[in-house]
Amino acid sequence: MMIEGTYFRSQQAVRNMQRLNGEIDRAQQQVATGQRRLRPSDDPVGYAISSKLSRFEGSNAVWQSNLDGLAAHSARADTVTASMDEVMQRAGELMVRGANTTASDSDRAAIALELESIAQTITELSASRNPDGSAVFEDTPLAVPVGAGERITATVPRGHLFGAVPTVNGPSAITTILGDAAAALRTTNAAMRAPLVRVALDAVTAAQRHVSEMRAAQGIIGARIDAWVERIEGDKQIVSEEKAKVDGVDVGEALTRAQAHQLALQATQTMVTRTLSRSLFDLLG
Repeated sequence: MMIEGTYFRSQQAVRNMQRLNGEIDRAQQQVATGQRRLRPSDDPVGYAISSKLSRFEGSNAVWQSNLDGLAAHSARADTVTASMDEVMQRAGELMVRGANTTASDSDRAAIALELESIAQTITELSASRNPDGSAVFEDTPLAVPVGAGERITATVPRGHLFGAVPTVNGPSAITTILGDAAAALRTTNAAMRAPLVRVALDAVTAAQRHVSEMRAAQGIIGARIDAWVERIEGDKQIVSEEKAKVDGVDVGEALTRAQAHQLALQATQTMVTRTLSRSLFDLLG
């Protein structure tokens, strides 16, 4: 009976040692991987939460990439509108000089030539391209996903920027306004020229104001993109912290646990050795 009892105690001790070895191995793997959960079954609820957070991280990565592209595109558009604003300010100055009754025919002809040059510059700016060859401005800018159910564009519409200046004769293209202004200044008959130049001056002034407003609108788009970038960065930080709570392991605690299991294993091994030794002597005695 003593031998049978010793056998069962030894079997129980072996099972306990196997369990302790498993716990030690688990703690060591947690320390090595930095992960609390080594398999989904360890924590089904935590695994479900972690999977959801990982999917959100994946979506965030896509949105971040989209925002990077939008930011670069918007910056290019901002550069173009800044150039437009600059040349239209020059066009306004030229029209004021041309409308002055003291200007000579040669002065007005020179001004008209520069206005036509500005119109050509506007045409070139309207055809601006991104580094990848795509147009900076489109009549219907592409709305790009930047969040759940959220889409934004990188620029103001091309037609609105270049071809929708409000004038007394209705919406007009900037190049048309500049061309008409040049033609008015080239009119040699003073009586005919005066009303044409007044209309042209008003139209160029409206174009100046329109471009400034469009530049501001483009700036608002850029600010919105920047705000979304900050939002995504904030979301990334929050998700990272949440995943650390769900998945991460307290290394110090895991090491302490492994050490405690190791001591328990050594104690169990010592007990089994002593029990078997006494049982052997009892058998021999």
